[in-house]
Amino acid sequence: MKKILKAMLPVALLPYLRLFNNVFVRKDAVSLKSVEFFKNKPNLVVLGNGPSMDEDVGRLLDARADHDFFCVNNFAVSDLYEKFKPNKYLFMDDYFFSDESHLDWKLQREKTFSYINEKTRWPLQVFVPAQADVEIIKKSITNTNIEFVKFCSTGYFSENLKYSFNLFDTGLFGPFQGNVLIYAIYLGIWSKYDRVKVFGADLSLHENVRVDQQTNDLYIEFKHFNNSVKRERFMKNPGKVEPFCMHEFMKLMAETFSAHNVLQDYAKSKGVEITNCSSYSLIDAYPRG
Repeated sequence: MKKILKAMLPVALLPYLRLFNNVFVRKDAVSLKSVEFFKNKPNLVVLGNGPSMDEDVGRLLDARADHDFFCVNNFAVSDLYEKFKPNKYLFMDDYFFSDESHLDWKLQREKTFSYINEKTRWPLQVFVPAQADVEIIKKSITNTNIEFVKFCSTGYFSENLKYSFNLFDTGLFGPFQGNVLIYAIYLGIWSKYDRVKVFGADLSLHENVRVDQQTNDLYIEFKHFNNSVKRERFMKNPGKVEPFCMHEFMKLMAETFSAHNVLQDYAKSKGVEITNCSSYSLIDAYPRG
């Protein structure tokens, strides 16, 4: 039924269909306006897991004195997890909470969940989007230091920034959901920090995609912080069943870069200063630091 409605509705109304689904069907998801964000220090570091973080560890260690830390995806398997003691953690990719996830992703997520469960000896908020099946995560993470926050934030954007930001302010809408870093920064803005510094924001995935000149298949080299390079056919999450086409991937990248520009404008409207401190990054939306 949902697919039929999507086919019938104008594109402009699709976000409202998703919002209806999140608010009235997934009733356990909350508006960001109702969240009491953990906050210990005036500033925040958002860790994007890009390979540039290997070069930036020294500066990150220096930031611990006056910054909270916000990490994403599989950061907990790093030795730095216990050094930074992040008070916020975000999972956005479907493979973290889908029964349809490929076995590779299931093994990776279970490793991450077990590290979080065993290592976390401080208060931590774990954020997941409205569509997440939190029970999949809770089977592995039973640590009582951890609070799960299932938030409703439907991705939406209009060329009218004032209109978009009015929607964002409801706590039920947000920017394009194409990348976990986007929502880590967005939640950082909602947390009302004075400054948000971003590390590991390489956003250089397209530099690692190749087209096989005989088969036209796309291949990708995954390069993440604290990890070896892994080359494989470029497949969509979570099931690794459907391959990416170049036009789909490039559209995704363009919308992702655009979302960072929207975030910069939204942060300014809230008096929050965002600085891109990554030693290498293709994001040009934020001032460098």
